[in-house]
Amino acid sequence: ASNLVSIYPNQASDRITINLTDKRINTIHVLSVTGRKLTSLSVDPSRDAALVYALDHVANGVYLLQFADNRGKILGVRRVTKN
Repeated sequence: ASNLVSIYPNQASDRITINLTDKRINTIHVLSVTGRKLTSLSVDPSRDAALVYALDHVANGVYLLQFADNRGKILGVRRVTKN
């Protein structure tokens, strides 16, 4: 899953930049470490720009980003830490 995306900075305080390298990704699910879904982001696979996601509405801690294709299949999961 490490070649699907790059996320930086990863320990972030206010926002992260998600650079999607796999064109199959069309949804990003943001989950707490306990597995509770916080939000889902729709991704336009035809765009080239990186996605900026604001973290100012979530508490400090570790979050999971799940990357899914248009059928809902999870292609990969990455951890992100907010501090």
